[in-house]
Parts: sequence; structure tokens; C-alpha cells
Amino acid sequence: SADETDPDTSNNEDDDGNGGNAGGSADVAVVKTLDTAAPFTNGQTIQYTITVTNNGPDAATNINVVDTPTNLTITSVSSTNCSAFPCTIPSLADGASEVITVMATIDSSGAFDNVVTVSADESDPDTTNNEDDDNNGGDTRPLADVIVTKEITSPGPYEVGQTVSFAVVVRNDGPDIANNVVISDVPTNLTIVSVNSPNCSAFDCVLSSLAVGSTETITVTATIDAEGTFVNAAAASADEIDPEPDNNDDNGSDGNNGGNVPGSVQQVPTLSVWALLLLIAVMLLTLINNNLRRRIH
Repeated sequence: SADETDPDTSNNEDDDGNGGNAGGSADVAVVKTLDTAAPFTNGQTIQYTITVTNNGPDAATNINVVDTPTNLTITSVSSTNCSAFPCTIPSLADGASEVITVMATIDSSGAFDNVVTVSADESDPDTTNNEDDDNNGGDTRPLADVIVTKEITSPGPYEVGQTVSFAVVVRNDGPDIANNVVISDVPTNLTIVSVNSPNCSAFDCVLSSLAVGSTETITVTATIDAEGTFVNAAAASADEIDPEPDNNDDNGSDGNNGGNVPGSVQQVPTLSVWALLLLIAVMLLTLINNNLRRRIH
């Protein structure tokens, strides 16, 4: 407005197109933690905790949570609003959080990882915290269940100096290849004279690798050193973690790894038939002589 008369007051005000609509602002953040401690193995079940937080300043709505695993199979998702991925949290007030528990199994040997991202309908003033892809993984060592069994194949009875045979069978039940399989054999009251298999000619012997389900059969011959019990114990180990270490050796407790040589029997002296008859004759003469003496007296 001015001091002078204004011939057109219709243009003295502008109240059109000078405003707008302010949308909500919500800083949605996510943190993911691997709760299970190393070491990790193939097939192991591990746990993650995901915490989704709204740092405001406004409420966050329709929060989308996405989880992307690598070398993992998610088996369960648990929270107030999430039972699978992707999931949606309807709303989070300023300062509120939702904690999601995730269980997963490791699919195979090697590295595994798990990345989670979140977003909401509102404008996010800080998108750097909308993803957590740091320290959510690990590395698994291969797993190989190496099993050894040993059996004496020579039937008894046994004697000192006898040569007996044993069959040592090493098997890999997996789930991964077994590498550098070391096979040892500890004899008691035996002297090993030969070891024979595709990869073993003496103990300790090393198989460079043993595939899942594969076996190596080793034939062992030995001589019995002395009277008494003899036993042959075999053991095997590999570079990989063994989920069943109790079957890594066969120490003879099942009775199939040894035997017993009885001690020598001392012969009792015996009389010949003629010596026996002579003894009887002497006894009879002595008896008759004694009777005659009684009658005379």
C-alpha cells in the first residue's frame, strides 16, 4: 500500500501459490548382530538379532525390512510384526524400536553373510544407517566325520610267532571332503610286518584326501611276540573339524582287534604200563610179607 490513491487494489496482495505441505521426517536406522560365536561349521544353526529404530523427529510408517543372506538359509523370523522377510512394521513412534530374531543354517563351507535394509514412507534425513552389512558374516571350516574300524581276520587259537592279519577300514561320512587323513596303528605284543593298501605301505600313513562316502581298506599283517593278550589299535584324523570324534579310533575294546595266546601247559609225569604192574606187584608182596610176619608172631 502507498500514500497515494491506488486505482487497482486487486493486485495489492499475493496470497496464492506461496505455501506447500511439509511431509513427515523419520530417521529409520537398523543394526544387525550375529549372536553366535565362531568357530562356524557347515550345517550349523546360527542366530541374528535385528534392531529397527526410529530416530524421529516424526513417527515412521510402513517400515519395510529386507534381509539378504549369502550362503545361509533362514529358518525362522520372530518379532511383533515380522515372521518372514520381507516384512512391514506398520509404524514406529519417535524413539521406538522393534527387535527381530533370525535363525539360519549355514549352507556350505566357506564365507557366509547377512545384509539387512530398512525404509519408511517418510523422508529420511540420514540414509547412511538404513543398511547394516558389516560384521554380519563369518567363515566356516569344512566338516568331515572320519571313521576307523579294525578287525582281526585270522581265526584263533593263536600261538607265539604266528602271523595274523587285520583289516583297517577308514571312511569319510562327510559332509565335506577329508584332507590329509593321518592313519596310525599301535600294536601291543605284536610286530607289524606289512601294511598294504592303495595309499599306505607303512604307519603312520597319510591319505591326501578322502571323498564323502569313500573308504580306504588297509591290510595289516603282524606276528605274535609272546604269550598273553595281543591287541592292535588304529586311529585316523583329518584337517577338517570332526563332528563325531568318538569314532576316530578303534582301540580293541570291542574284542575284534586282538586275541590271547595261552601259557604253556606243564606235562604231569606218567607211568608206563609195565612200571605200573611192577609197582602193584611190589605192593602185593609187601602186603603178603606183612601178613606172614603177623602169623609167625
